[in-house]
Amino acid sequence: MSGASSPAILPTLGFALVRDTLIYCSRADEASHEDWDRWLGRLAASDFSKLLIFAAHSPPNAKQRASVAAFWKKSGRATPITAIVSDSVVTRASVTVFQWLLQDTSARSFRARELGEALAWLGTSASVADVTSLLLRLKPEETTSHKGL
Repeated sequence: MSGASSPAILPTLGFALVRDTLIYCSRADEASHEDWDRWLGRLAASDFSKLLIFAAHSPPNAKQRASVAAFWKKSGRATPITAIVSDSVVTRASVTVFQWLLQDTSARSFRARELGEALAWLGTSASVADVTSLLLRLKPEETTSHKGL
């Protein structure tokens, strides 16, 4: 996998950098406090300009989303353009509602089978093959037969 960093595969989440895109993958119904703190620590690196969130399970909870919002506010950096990939209708609808309410076009949701479209929308230099390979490593075994990957 060219242009990819070594993945961090934690019990409840995983993440890695592929070229200019930081990829997050849920591995459990909810990220543990310890794993979430590691994710927040990874966000502090300024080596990415795009985020790809793969919510194979549930997306970050309200407290976790608030901690990310506080992180970006405190960091002084702009929130990167973000693609949320999930087959959950509720997750995708939530992203759409927030876009409408906040008039925010920096995030968009996609189904797992739309990974190529998500990467194109991000404008990332990461390839579908590299991201798919990484996601298969990050995802827990019971979800590797997921329709989209």
